[in-house]
Order: sequence, then C-alpha cells, then structure tokens
Amino acid sequence: MTAALKARGALILLWNMSAQPPYEVYPMLDEVYQIHAPSLGRYEDRKIQLANLNQFVQKVKDSGYFQDWKSEYLPCEVTYSIDDYLALLSTYSPYINLESQQRDLLFAGLRETLEKNCGNNIQLSYLSVFQVARKR
Repeated sequence: MTAALKARGALILLWNMSAQPPYEVYPMLDEVYQIHAPSLGRYEDRKIQLANLNQFVQKVKDSGYFQDWKSEYLPCEVTYSIDDYLALLSTYSPYINLESQQRDLLFAGLRETLEKNCGNNIQLSYLSVFQVARKR
C-alpha cells in the first residue's frame, strides 16, 4: 500500500457515508426490509457512521505506516425524489448483490411506503469526510 507513495507522501481518503432517511421514517421502511431483505434492515445514525470510520482510521494508524492523521466531518442534508433515492440505493453494493427479483420487490415496497408517508421526496442525511495522513 505504501510503496505507491513517495517519502512523506500523503494518503488522502474522501468518503460520503450512506445516506440515511429520518429516524422517524426508518421503522416504516424496516418493515419492508424485514420482508424482502432482512440483512439490509439497519439504521446507521451519525454515531454509528463515526464509529465505523474511526475503526478504519485506527487500523491505518496501527499499521505504523502513517502519521500526522487529520480528519474533518461535514454533516450533510439533501432532498431526493423517491426515484432518485431508489436509484441511489441501487448503486450501493449490498443492493447490487441482491437477486434482481428480490431487489425489485424490495424497491417496490420501499417506493410504496415512502410515497404513502413522505410524498414525492425524502430528506436524507449523511456524513462527508476527508482524512489525510503522511507516510512515515
């Protein structure tokens, strides 16, 4: 991993964490997940997302290859149409890995629930993160 970096080179990581619906909406969506894809039925609030990021950062720090670690976290809010939200989900690996029929049933259930409870749009939140470290 470090051979690609020059001496004192920088490792720069840019992340957008998975977009999350409002917590109040999630229990309704979880009912659909439990029917069609139980393994995907999880809510990742900012605390969980930060914990996941920090686990990764700790592994990089523990490798001994990097120093002077810096991170910035920016909470973001965005409104998506239901179509755009489902299109976004379809880009996430766990959804890509579903059998097409299972994914279609899941998305149909999500669409129905979202349209019934949120109208045509859904507010999402996510963390945008950058992390920089120098090669030892």
